[in-house]
Amino acid sequence: MNEADQQILTAAVLSEVGSGVPMLWIHYLSIGGSDSEDAIAAYIDGQGVLPVKERDLLSQALNELVMDSPLSLQAPCSDTPLALEPGS
Repeated sequence: MNEADQQILTAAVLSEVGSGVPMLWIHYLSIGGSDSEDAIAAYIDGQGVLPVKERDLLSQALNELVMDSPLSLQAPCSDTPLALEPGS
């Protein structure tokens, strides 16, 4: 999955579950993330980029936060294929 698709889908999950960047950022740090809250906010807003490792940690953190949600949403990781990609 390319970075732009991962960013858009991660931001959509965050918006859909009604969570905010501060809570996501704190959990992201607790599982080993290292970027600033401003960098995460910029990424979620489509105004910044993150390295693959940090994008995947952010997706993991978000997925852990929403796992008890009644919605079955998941933020994708960099190796998650899009349904529209050839061979997926």
